[in-house]
Amino acid sequence: IEVPGREGWHPILVANSHSFSRDDLISYFPKAEGGVYTVSDAFDNELRVETDVTTAGSPVVSFLPEMPLPPMSINVFYIKRTDTDSYDLQDLSDRPFVLENSCLKAELDSITGNVISLYLKNPGHEFIPRRHPGNHIEIYEDANNYAHGPDHRWDPWHISFSERKFAPVGTTSVIWKKYNSVRQTVVVSRKMDLCPGMGPTVFEQEITLREGSPVLEFHSYGIWSAAEAFLKAEFHLNLEADTHICEMPYGVSERSNVPPDKKVIDDQSALEDLVKAGDSRPEPDLPMQRWLDYSDDIIGLAFLNDGKYGYDIDGHRVRLSLMR
Repeated sequence: IEVPGREGWHPILVANSHSFSRDDLISYFPKAEGGVYTVSDAFDNELRVETDVTTAGSPVVSFLPEMPLPPMSINVFYIKRTDTDSYDLQDLSDRPFVLENSCLKAELDSITGNVISLYLKNPGHEFIPRRHPGNHIEIYEDANNYAHGPDHRWDPWHISFSERKFAPVGTTSVIWKKYNSVRQTVVVSRKMDLCPGMGPTVFEQEITLREGSPVLEFHSYGIWSAAEAFLKAEFHLNLEADTHICEMPYGVSERSNVPPDKKVIDDQSALEDLVKAGDSRPEPDLPMQRWLDYSDDIIGLAFLNDGKYGYDIDGHRVRLSLMR
């Protein structure tokens, strides 16, 4: 491929191999160590740039394209090192935990890291009720007591979590990681002792909002030292809807916002009759693929995921299954 030269600049080729346009954050790993970088596109538009280092100490330059990359395309960008000195780190210790761009404004609790406000600027809607913060982390017992019937004896496949909770999840820190023109990131760390002798369970989340994006991202990771436990992230939504839609293999499924086992849970005699008859009660967790859409007639909120496929829903409350 012939790339037009530009004196003093190094060309970067970025391919979009998908059949749809993309405007994702692009990361480049320059060979030079340290320094400050400038990036422009083929039309001489200077782009928003974030300079950082990896855990191994190598520099990484991230930037946002001015326009979405067309489908099935190869795009040219140019980068140059404008300063050999390392970039200055910002002092973010006194900054409120508010992530905001042109689309969204998200406010986090400084003690728990929970989302206490998620405001969509256009058309103007608050998704999180003040009395029920979002991304509230709870851990439930997941012991197989055969309440779902005699065939529920295979713990790895059958989900039998109860509403009995472990001790409250403790937040150890809420800190800023990034705050620049490309993205804003807060790291929330939690630590729990769930099982004696197994060591602590550590659960961390990087909550990120990038410029121009209507998506609040949660990157979750941790060390799981527990048995018969189920970690869920709980969201109460300020929306009115009787059903929700989620992706399933080769299609979509519309489901009620009343959980499938709610009547059985409320009626103990019905549960006993099911067990005596050898039948299974519906599992509390529902399967999905990459997304869940909770919408009313006017506006809605979607939960997107890239690896966890379980959730449960009860009216306005959505709980995503994260670790088990």
